[in-house]
Amino acid sequence: MKRILALGGILVVMFALGAFLGCGDDEDKGTGSGLDIGDTTSLEFQAARDMFEQNEGLTEMTLDYLFDIVDSVYNHPDFPGSAGSRRNGYDAALQVDSFLLVYHAGSQYWYAYIMDAEGADTMILQDSVQFLHGVLPVQWPDSALLTGIKTGLVYTFDRQSLNASVVAHQLLSIVGNIAGYGDVVINGSQSVALSVVTGEGTVCNNSLTMNATFSNIALNIEDMQMNDACPTAGKITHTGNISIDCEGDYTYSYSGSWAISQTFDGNEIHYVFENSTTRWTYTDYCHEGLTRHGLLDHPVFGGKR
Repeated sequence: MKRILALGGILVVMFALGAFLGCGDDEDKGTGSGLDIGDTTSLEFQAARDMFEQNEGLTEMTLDYLFDIVDSVYNHPDFPGSAGSRRNGYDAALQVDSFLLVYHAGSQYWYAYIMDAEGADTMILQDSVQFLHGVLPVQWPDSALLTGIKTGLVYTFDRQSLNASVVAHQLLSIVGNIAGYGDVVINGSQSVALSVVTGEGTVCNNSLTMNATFSNIALNIEDMQMNDACPTAGKITHTGNISIDCEGDYTYSYSGSWAISQTFDGNEIHYVFENSTTRWTYTDYCHEGLTRHGLLDHPVFGGKR
């Protein structure tokens, strides 16, 4: 199925953000950080969480595309050697309008360009992928020797009809059993900028910008691709801003900074959300909350094929 055309999740989130206009929280002091203890039923927190879940879906989507690109290298018509040196697994199934894969000998990186479009909506993903045998970069990875990959990604999505856009940059180092679709550990960074215009009687310009650091994220590739499995260890820290500027039937402006962390522990994910006044903490479980409003629910952001 084509991975294009659905911004429902983002629009739902943006309308949800409007729901807490003027709302405050009645929390008690006592976190030890000087911040109020947050009530997770508050509209302010739920709006921020719903927006943040779009970030989670985007990360899963870019990893899904990355391993499609890895598969494409293994299935390249010029791939040398016997079938035994190839990765045994899935063939790449990129159903998109344009796909380019070339190797640059100077940088020792593969460059991939993926474009999908329909009407005024366009998705472009560009990724540079380097295969490592130990610390040695190689053009053609041997499944028995492959120990890691480095990747640098730029993702853009533009839906002109709704004045919506997403721009993401990601740098990752992945080590482990990549060839066998097994356990890997991921470190790196990501930045995301999302904006959308919503409303009729009242028109709101909404935006989210977020930077993230991935620290020793442990996951199983096959479980992620086939079962939507979550990481089982490691931590992701996010810092950024959510802003809303509304004019029309009513006028409202909001802009706030957030610090968010996810700590993975088996099937549990421990969250901490902080803004300038309040700290919220809670524990979620893999799949119960991660894809509730996440980008994986929508084909344009990597919905299941």
